[in-house]
Amino acid sequence: MDAGGAGYQVVGMIALLIGLLFYLDFTIYGPGAVSYAPLERVAERRMLNEWGLTHNWREYETLAAVPDCKLLNRSGWLIIDGKILTVKIVDCAQLKHRQLMIDRDLLADVNIKNLEHLRGWIVLR
Repeated sequence: MDAGGAGYQVVGMIALLIGLLFYLDFTIYGPGAVSYAPLERVAERRMLNEWGLTHNWREYETLAAVPDCKLLNRSGWLIIDGKILTVKIVDCAQLKHRQLMIDRDLLADVNIKNLEHLRGWIVLR
């Protein structure tokens, strides 16, 4: 196959992936920075008290807290630093902190310390 044919294949794959994102109703957030927060206790407390977290959060590689409380309990992927990690939204910002996160261009707090200060995207299904 010549170089031109390979280029058309790449464009075709990108078009297919974009089409799937629209068809499967994924939502993409970002890019934005992440900061570290130990979210395991938050997730445990939410599960025990039935505060909006209904699925087993231990199945996910990453836990996240985002500004928008409507995203609580959703799952998807965190794309950051060349990695794609499964993510579960286990918490959201209190009203008084929500605007601060937005002003600081903060995508989410995550429970993995070495991702702090990196920029990434969250894709939720």
